[in-house]
Amino acid sequence: MEHILISPGKLKLMLTKDDLDHYELDCDCIDCDNPSTRRALRSMLDDARRLSGFDAASDKIFVQLYPSKDGGAEIYITKLNTPAADLMEPVDDNRKVTVSDVWGFAQMDDLLHACAHIERRGFDGDSSAWSDGRRCYLLLEEKLTYRACLDRGGREAWSFLGDYGRNLAGGTALSYIREHCRCFCDAHAVQTLAGME
Repeated sequence: MEHILISPGKLKLMLTKDDLDHYELDCDCIDCDNPSTRRALRSMLDDARRLSGFDAASDKIFVQLYPSKDGGAEIYITKLNTPAADLMEPVDDNRKVTVSDVWGFAQMDDLLHACAHIERRGFDGDSSAWSDGRRCYLLLEEKLTYRACLDRGGREAWSFLGDYGRNLAGGTALSYIREHCRCFCDAHAVQTLAGME
């Protein structure tokens, strides 16, 4: 799940099909009166709060969901009791936003090739590599300006990594990795592992 903080009162979430499966959401039959849909949205908002700092727990919210062609969705969450000025006024274009991504790889070679490809593209964020003994995982974290997030085009920026591995749902994947995996490269993993390709 990726996010863009549009304003202090509005958040955009970009979810893949795997993210929707993780939250057990089906775009064709979302019913906000259904308890399972409400639980799924609450879980998604908890993960979004951890990633972006956007806290809507004490606010009434308006949720807009737009399915995407690839089976994912874009979700806009608007706080209803936020002053109108905060909804309309965009976040400062130079404000830093953290964008996180988690990728899983079946083999070490796939991870090494992915890191080399990422480095060639000029990745300048934090990264770490983990393993559970069967698979390898790469955590990517970039601090970008709000404008750079918009210019980057969301998930498409790293979509080429799909040639090497699989994008994983952020909140659950991070919990699994931190609890069950061993970190074998904890700083600048992209740059370190790219040199081992």
